[in-house]
Amino acid sequence: MEILKRMNSVVDFLKHNAVNHKSKIAILDETTSLSNSEFFIKIQTASDILKTIGVKKYHKIMMISNNSIDFFVLFFAIKLLGGIPILISTAINNKELTVIVEKSNPNFVFLASQKIERFFDEQIIGTVLTFNYIKTKNLNIDTSLDKTGVMLHTSGTSGNIKVVALSEDNLISGAIKTKKNRAVTEQDVLYLILPATFVFGLNLTLGIFYSSGSVFVANKFKRSHVKSFEKNKISMLSSTPISLSRITSIMEEQQISASSIRYISYGGDALTEERKNYIEKFFNLKLVNGYGMTETTATISINDGTMKGVGKLINGLELKFMLDNKQTSTEGIVYLRGDTIGQGYYESNTSITPYTDNGWFNTGDYGKLVDGDLVLIGRYKDLFLYNSVAYNPVNIENELQKIINKTVIIVQNKENNYVFVKSVSDSDKYRIDNYMKLVYNIDRLIYLNLKKIPMSYNGKIKRNELLKKVLV
Repeated sequence: MEILKRMNSVVDFLKHNAVNHKSKIAILDETTSLSNSEFFIKIQTASDILKTIGVKKYHKIMMISNNSIDFFVLFFAIKLLGGIPILISTAINNKELTVIVEKSNPNFVFLASQKIERFFDEQIIGTVLTFNYIKTKNLNIDTSLDKTGVMLHTSGTSGNIKVVALSEDNLISGAIKTKKNRAVTEQDVLYLILPATFVFGLNLTLGIFYSSGSVFVANKFKRSHVKSFEKNKISMLSSTPISLSRITSIMEEQQISASSIRYISYGGDALTEERKNYIEKFFNLKLVNGYGMTETTATISINDGTMKGVGKLINGLELKFMLDNKQTSTEGIVYLRGDTIGQGYYESNTSITPYTDNGWFNTGDYGKLVDGDLVLIGRYKDLFLYNSVAYNPVNIENELQKIINKTVIIVQNKENNYVFVKSVSDSDKYRIDNYMKLVYNIDRLIYLNLKKIPMSYNGKIKRNELLKKVLV
C-alpha cells in the first residue's frame, strides 16, 4: 500500500525508470530499441503533439492497434495528458466495433489499420506516430471518469459486448501483483506476444515496467524472434498454447539454448497433457497457468504447476460462493472482491455501473475449493445440472466426439437437453443415448442439426446463439 501512495499513475513507473535506469533498455522490437530515457522523451513528445490536435484531460481516446512500440508510446502519452485510452484489437469485426463505439462514444479514434478505417464515416484528419486519427463529433468531456485508468471490451461466450472500466489503482495494483507473483526483476526481459489491447497482455507489460524490466514487443510470432532470444536475453514467455508449442519446436529444431528462460505461463486455451509435458521437459520448468478476466485486471488465481484446478487466489482478493442468492460454504458461482476488481461497465449515457453495491463481482463461473485451491467446473449458464451435481459440457462433448467421431455441442435449457450434431445417424443417437444415460443419468435428449458453430472473437462457442434458434 505504501508503493500505491507513491505511484499515482502507471506513467510514474516510466518516470521512475527514466531517472533511475536511464540507459537501460525499456522496450524493443526486431529493429528498434529504446532506453528508459529515450522511451519517456518519445512519450513526452507524442503528448505535446496530442495537445496541439485538441486532446484534453478526460477525453476518451479509442486506440485500434496491434502490439508495437508506437502503441505503448501513444498509450502512455494519452495517460500523461489525463486521457482515457480505450484499447481495441485490429482483429475486431464491424459488428463488435459498432457496439463498442456506441457504448463508449469516444472523442478521438487512433487507427493502425486501413481495413478498420473504412468502418468510420469521419475523414482521417492526420497522423501521430504511425497512427491515423479521427476527431469525432463528440465534444463532451466526461469528468465522471476521474479515477478511470483504461477501458477495454469483453464479450466472452454470451455475445453481449461490454466496455469495462478499470481504475488507475486497478492497473497499479495489478502491476505490483504481477511483479510479486512472478518474482520479476529489472534483469527480466518479457517476450510480449499476447495482445496488449487485452487486459492480460497489458497488465503483464505494466508489471514489467513497474519492475524496471524490459519488453520485447511482437505483433505476431516469427521464427526470427526465437533466433534472437539469446541475444536479447529473453527470460519470460507468456503466450497461448499454440505459440508456446511452436516456440519450443523451433528452439529444439535449431538447438537454441533454453537456459535464459526462467518463467513460462500460458492462457487463452487448454493445453493437452502431452504438449504440456513436452514444453516442460524442454525448458526444465513447470508451466504456470492462471485464471482471470477483463473485469478483474486479468489475474484471479495462479497455478504454479503443482496445484489443483486454477490454483490459489492472489493476495488481496476475497472469495465467496453463491447459488440461488444463498451463500454456500462449499461450491457455487464464484464471487470476488478486492483491489484488482474493476470499476464496472461503462456506457456514455449512464457512465460507470458498478458490479454490485458492495463491491462483489459475479464471475459467472461455477467452482469450489479443494485443499485451498480453486477448482472451476465451468460457466454456470452452460453447465449441466443433475441431482445437485454440476457437469461441464465441454468434458461431455469431448467424450461424445470420441464415441461418434463427429463434432458435438450440448446445451441445457430448463428441462430440455439439446444435442447439436451434423448429419447424426440412428446409430450415433443410440450410442449417445446410451452414454448419457449410463454416465450422467440423462435421458431427455433433443437432436438438432449443427450447420455452423457460432464463435466469439476469442474462439469460444456461443452456446446462447445455438439456443436462440431453438427457442424462437
